Parts: sequence; structure tokens; C-alpha cells
Amino acid sequence: MKDPVITFALPRSGSTFLTRLLNKCTNSETGDKVKYNGELDVIELFCPLINKVIDQDVYGIKSVTELNEDKEFLSHYHFADTDDAIHYLGNFWRMYCGGVNNWGWKNVNYGIKNDETFTHQVETLIKTYPEAKFILLDREINDVVKSMLQSQFWGESQKNLLLRTQNQVNNYQKILEKYPNRCFLLQYENLINYESFIAFIKRLNWTISVADYNLIANNKRKDDTGTKTEEIRKMLEAASK
Repeated sequence: MKDPVITFALPRSGSTFLTRLLNKCTNSETGDKVKYNGELDVIELFCPLINKVIDQDVYGIKSVTELNEDKEFLSHYHFADTDDAIHYLGNFWRMYCGGVNNWGWKNVNYGIKNDETFTHQVETLIKTYPEAKFILLDREINDVVKSMLQSQFWGESQKNLLLRTQNQVNNYQKILEKYPNRCFLLQYENLINYESFIAFIKRLNWTISVADYNLIANNKRKDDTGTKTEEIRKMLEAASK
């Protein structure tokens, strides 16, 4: 497997826990380790670059005058055929993200508009990585929003958070319907249960030992407890003023 497995997830839906677990996985046939990256904001940078290559091929090579006037890097240095350029860029990003055959990254989506933007991004990734697969991490929206409000990081109303997260869930549903053979829906409840999780990653030809799973899970519980303790401390301090 040289093409990535990409996780799309809402905020506060367990994506960090999932990333840590996947980094403990191995390919069940080859024994090769999985190298799974955290959030790289790759899509927003990478997809426009790939589409620029495609557009350049469609409209033909620019004249010398146009090249001199155009300040964009790709217009000056795109001499390869489109397929070769896309392959090169795709392989460059694979090496950047770990240089292994079993790899991927997570992308946390905070309410992309309910239009075709997200679908177009996915389509661009498929053009670059024809065998790419996608994990859609699903958690109940009300639980996601509740966790977002508790974190005090998102300074928005509950109504607006619900709207934004629902928009993104709708975007996920579109690609589930369009690419059912390459999208894998992972429910949060199955993420936090070893037997269910092992059954899920088996579909990707990956596996994880119970010892490694428990190690990550126990660290997560410690993190969660620390967060709650800090929140309680802040509440007590505020109440004492």
C-alpha cells in the first residue's frame, strides 16, 4: 500500500486518540509499521497545487511573455506531462509524510460550507492517489458540540456550532455515497472498544496488539482526567473570587 489512508473528523471526536492508535498498527501481511501523521493542513495546500497542474495541461503551455508576467511558481516550472507531474507531487508528499508504504494523516474539518468544496478536495486526492482510502470518524453531533463548548476554545454559540458540524456531516455523507468502496465509517463507540477497533482496522489490512491499544487508551484516560481536573480547578478559583 503506497497510497494514503486519510482520516476526516470533526473537532473533539476522538481523532487524536485514533492517530495515536494507528501509529501503533502494523500491516497484518507484511508486518510493516504504519506511520500516521497528525493534522498537517495538507488538503488546503495540496489540492490547489494539483489542480493547477491539471489546469496548465488543459489550457496549454503559456507563452514566454505570459510566463514572465506570471509570478506563480508552477507556471514557470511545469515542463512535465500532467500525469508525471501529479505522480511526482504525490510521491513527494508521501516521502514528506513518512516515506513508508502504510501511511496517512488526519484532517479535522470545522464546518466547511455545505457545498461541493469538500467533495472536490476528495476528488483531487483520488486523482493523486488512485487507491486512496478514507476513514470517516463519526461521533454524535451533540456530544461533539458539548465537548467543544467545554473546551472553551471555540467562542461561538451552541446553535452555530451545531450548524457547522451538521454541514460537515452532510459533506461526509456525500462522499460515503459517492465512494462507498473506499470510505470506511468508524463510529466513536467502536474506536474506544478494542474488539470493535481491531475488526475495523482489519478492513484496512492493519492490526494492533491489545497491549499497545491499552497503552494508548490508558494514556488517553490520564489526559482526560487531567483536563477535567484543570477545569474543576478553574471553576473553584472563579467561585472564590
